[in-house]
Amino acid sequence: VSSQGDHTLAIDNEGVLWAWGFNLCGELGDGTTSNSTSPINISEIYDMPAMKSAVACEWHSVALDVNGNVWTWGSNGIGGLLGDGSGMFDFYRYQPRNITAHLKGTANEIPSMTQISSNGKHTLALDEDGNVWAWGGGIEYQVGNEVEVSRYPVNITKYWKEHPTKTISMPAMQKVAAGSDYTLVLDVYGKIWGWGSGYTGMTGCGPAMSKSPLKVSEDYYTDLPDVITDINAGYANHAFALDSQGTVYGWGWNSYNGICGSHPIGIPISPPVNVTDEQPLSSPIKAIHAANLHTIALDKNGVVWTWGDNTDGQIGNGVVSPTIPGAQGEQTAFNVSSQHDLPVITAISGGFSSCFALDENGIIWAWGGNSYGQLGNGTKTRSPIPVMIKHPLAP
Repeated sequence: VSSQGDHTLAIDNEGVLWAWGFNLCGELGDGTTSNSTSPINISEIYDMPAMKSAVACEWHSVALDVNGNVWTWGSNGIGGLLGDGSGMFDFYRYQPRNITAHLKGTANEIPSMTQISSNGKHTLALDEDGNVWAWGGGIEYQVGNEVEVSRYPVNITKYWKEHPTKTISMPAMQKVAAGSDYTLVLDVYGKIWGWGSGYTGMTGCGPAMSKSPLKVSEDYYTDLPDVITDINAGYANHAFALDSQGTVYGWGWNSYNGICGSHPIGIPISPPVNVTDEQPLSSPIKAIHAANLHTIALDKNGVVWTWGDNTDGQIGNGVVSPTIPGAQGEQTAFNVSSQHDLPVITAISGGFSSCFALDENGIIWAWGGNSYGQLGNGTKTRSPIPVMIKHPLAP
């Protein structure tokens, strides 16, 4: 399940892609601009191959099929977000396009990919050799090739290896994470690299942006463990890292206490803090998602925890916090699973103002904002408690 904005994508056990929620820019991919409060079978419409993963961004969508092909649709942003060469005046695409096939045989051909990550302005992909590819844009140079917009995918690893004046040899990567204005990647040795916006300390080099890759954990955030096992980059400029013990480290903008409740709100946290030490998390964490202004985490026992902004009920504690400028949000991690007797959860995702959890039986649970039907329960009414998405995804 993926939701970073106001629409949601999900892939079932057969690799079928489903979409629901906001659709102004065609981000659902059903060929229309009509919102949907219930899941639509996108794979069936276009006879798409089985999908491996999908990312629902603010205004567009990206998917990766089991053959390593990348698909994009929705908004093209300022040009280049779709990665097929479309310019800034080719605003929207209402149907998924296989850009791997589209670019095959051209100078911009791309290889089979193993992983994708995307946010509001740019997209990242990882190929079978651990090379980082990127496209899209933004004035913070988060694509990584020293230009503001790239309309085609660029091999960033190769770009810096062959740079004429500033050669940087990046090792093979194991994870890519696209933030709103920055990029984080994790190499096979467990070291974090980053580039783009330095605002709120995202890349460790202070407020300045970086056009070139930086060794974030090795040269800047040296208090991080020697080996990091996972990273997550958020839309609202906060990020997390996990080590092999399931310890959470967070840094960036602490608005609504989205990182850690014991620190002043609205003040950047840099260097990273040990979130596990400061939150009542009862078990090691195996997955964490930096959503807009809130956070959702999953521990190794399949228990869901949330903290941060709760103005739409996205914490899942049964209440909606007042919308007050400078509000602190929920400072302490809330045990959603215990409060609502949820089954064992296996995967999580956080939207702009919502949360999603997939249980061991293949059932999706959703809560929080629902103005455009992004929860997928057939209504547009927000829910401060988890609701089961029964049809048609449930087995």
